[in-house]
Amino acid sequence: MSLKFNDKSLVVKTSKKASGEINLVIKRDHPDQKRETKLSDVLKELPAGVVFKDETGMGATHLELLASRNSIIVEPIKITASSKAYKSGALYAGSATKFHPKAYVSDAEIIYYLSDASIEYKKIVVVADSLPRVIGIVREYYKKDLRKWFLLIDEIDTFQMDSTYRNSMEYCLDIFDFFLPSNRTLLSATQIEFSDERLQSEQVTNIRYDKPAKRNINIKVTNTEQLHGVSADTLIETLKKHPSEKIFVAYNSVKGCKDLADHLVKNGKVSASDIALFCSANSKGDALPYYSELDSDQLKGKVNFFTSAYFSGFDIEESYHLISISSNRNIIY
Repeated sequence: MSLKFNDKSLVVKTSKKASGEINLVIKRDHPDQKRETKLSDVLKELPAGVVFKDETGMGATHLELLASRNSIIVEPIKITASSKAYKSGALYAGSATKFHPKAYVSDAEIIYYLSDASIEYKKIVVVADSLPRVIGIVREYYKKDLRKWFLLIDEIDTFQMDSTYRNSMEYCLDIFDFFLPSNRTLLSATQIEFSDERLQSEQVTNIRYDKPAKRNINIKVTNTEQLHGVSADTLIETLKKHPSEKIFVAYNSVKGCKDLADHLVKNGKVSASDIALFCSANSKGDALPYYSELDSDQLKGKVNFFTSAYFSGFDIEESYHLISISSNRNIIY
């Protein structure tokens, strides 16, 4: 299976292993523009099979939204699906967000979109729970012929590694099997081994930049008993140094996040209204009064705590300071 290029001058190296696995290295710095190269600069479309991108932000989903083919794109969380659809003009089939205040897209609206002759290539972005309904409508409209459609399942690692999504993965893969091998892609920024035997024969393509991303990372090592204190001190230090800027805290513990939030409020560092705690709806009661849901590409609070319910990829279109907290009791994968 060959790659279809837009601009081969942006390619540093391509190679193919004996197993058939393809490696593609592209220039990070675009020579004609003062920005990073995106995959849509390099490729006409995503290759089929399993695609591992070396880092987030390469524009893989955006490439599929631009590709000259009908596509259904599956995202693990609704804000990712909604924001990508909103920015590209695609049809979003999911529950309400800031970008799509209407809570439901009817079957009739999907059929109307499919029948719109002014849209040459149809693009539908969904969350996993909406995929069976959308597939059913598309199959019925095209007389069960999906050969002209492409299926992209984004953040496939999330479906496999997070128990919240595992049932979703099963029926997504059942639908994945409906599509021709040349018309389907699983996308991830995390190199993983797939447990499902159906994926063992898929073509694998690895894509990376020629220069790794550079970040200033400070590491603080402590024991479990001191974790809360060190984390609280780090938050307070960051707030003091950057009083007008936002903080993103990744911590796979609702209780740990709430304890830190309570500490900041009790000590007068921020008010309760300055804090947003993003976790699963099942943990809402444990997160109050800070519980929040991500419904846009902007952080809601001054200090934002995210648990593993949000560890799948989503776009935040503003700057922030990232603090990642990990312990042997609450592992971050």
